[in-house]
Amino acid sequence: MDIQINRRGYARLRSGRHSMSGWSYLVTTVCVDRFAWFAHPDIALAVATLHQSPDLFADAELRSWVLMPDHWHGLLQLGNHSSLSALMNRFKTRTAMATNSVQGRRGAIWFSGFHDRALRDDREIQAATAYIRNNPVRAGLCREPHDYPWMKSDCPLEFGP
Repeated sequence: MDIQINRRGYARLRSGRHSMSGWSYLVTTVCVDRFAWFAHPDIALAVATLHQSPDLFADAELRSWVLMPDHWHGLLQLGNHSSLSALMNRFKTRTAMATNSVQGRRGAIWFSGFHDRALRDDREIQAATAYIRNNPVRAGLCREPHDYPWMKSDCPLEFGP
């Protein structure tokens, strides 16, 4: 039983989701049962390496991201051809395949849903970038953001396409 799908109100919450071309979104997705798959360096490296693939997010721009032991945050600016849901499905499928390949297993890695927040201006983009950048520090995984190996947080801090 997938608790996210069967939670009361989940379908209603998702019924109003819209993807807007050119808009930036702060996105979070969580591992099933909050299992810390990415605490294993070999798995984290495999998934982090996928972020360098130019087609991972189709025509969207991944401007900033951090891979935490049991979840992922990203700042995406949508292109014109793919919805946020389609991009997240692609991301979760490919990263699950990489994780399972390293582990020699099959099965789900991510919960089926994800959280997103549309960012409306420069201030919100800067705040989201700082949130991503400082997530490993807040979690006690490093002292300084640049010490954490599984992130890219050097995106420009302007709004719009």
